[in-house]
Amino acid sequence: MSIFSSAARFGSNLVQKVKFRSPELLIGAGVVGLVGAAVVAVRRGVRWHNAARAEILHDLETIKKAGGSPEYSREDRVRDYAQVIGKGVWSFTQIYGPSVAVGAASVVSILAGTGVLRGRLAAVTSAAATAQAALDRYRQRVREKLGDDADYEFAHEVVGRKTKLKHEDGTKETQVTYHLVPSSGEWMAASPYSRIWDESALEWSPNREIQYLTLRSLENHFNRELDARGVVFLNDVYKALGLPMSPEAALVGWIKDYETPKMKALAEKLGRTPGDGAVDFGVFDGETASARAYLAGDDDRVVLDFNVDGVVYDLIPAL
Repeated sequence: MSIFSSAARFGSNLVQKVKFRSPELLIGAGVVGLVGAAVVAVRRGVRWHNAARAEILHDLETIKKAGGSPEYSREDRVRDYAQVIGKGVWSFTQIYGPSVAVGAASVVSILAGTGVLRGRLAAVTSAAATAQAALDRYRQRVREKLGDDADYEFAHEVVGRKTKLKHEDGTKETQVTYHLVPSSGEWMAASPYSRIWDESALEWSPNREIQYLTLRSLENHFNRELDARGVVFLNDVYKALGLPMSPEAALVGWIKDYETPKMKALAEKLGRTPGDGAVDFGVFDGETASARAYLAGDDDRVVLDFNVDGVVYDLIPAL
């Protein structure tokens, strides 16, 4: 490989790295520029401001004293005043102009950096919404074809174990108990927002009554918050349950009312489907195999399959 091709590859990689870090670089340069502008303004002001001001006041006083002379006409006085004002403007421009220019450029740099971040956030939000919509369509087809239990078994690795019971009267019965079966020591879910609530969660308790009370009270709390604020983010729910937060959960959550004119128009523009208008942890209705096993006391762990609306971050302007 020649030295020229190596230099070209190095330059290309450097450009890509600069583009990737451009928001941090622009915002950092803007902050440094604002500090520098303030320092320069203070130093130049201390050094030259008083001198320029004294010179202007001296010239104005000279014009005022000469005003009583018959040889000093009104036109001469007006001309001299204009010259003094122009001289003063130029002096102060020289003193503070560089600081103002650096400060303005710094503000532009900060705004450019935040603009890049907004653009990237919009792209991530759109990608997350597209992925969620595709996943919802896929799981709907699974439910239509194989049923809700099959969908949950595929999504959350919940399996049913059949146990044959023989009663004293001689009758036989097959009982199905549902259990979570994590693969390779890790629980995986088709839904990117579902979480397993077990002893690894900070707010989990080995006491089942406390478990139930915690889940029920937090679900009620976030429904009240949804009523009051109009929006709840999934990361807030994760944090309250003692579960790890995630970057994508900062974008998704619940919206209370999709029927207001502004919200309806924005949701239609972004292709969003209205949600339930309520926070549901997916436990207390017993609609899933995991929830039924938990409520029946067969398992101390439960899959929390939150009924998030999807991405709601970009719907906030319509609240």
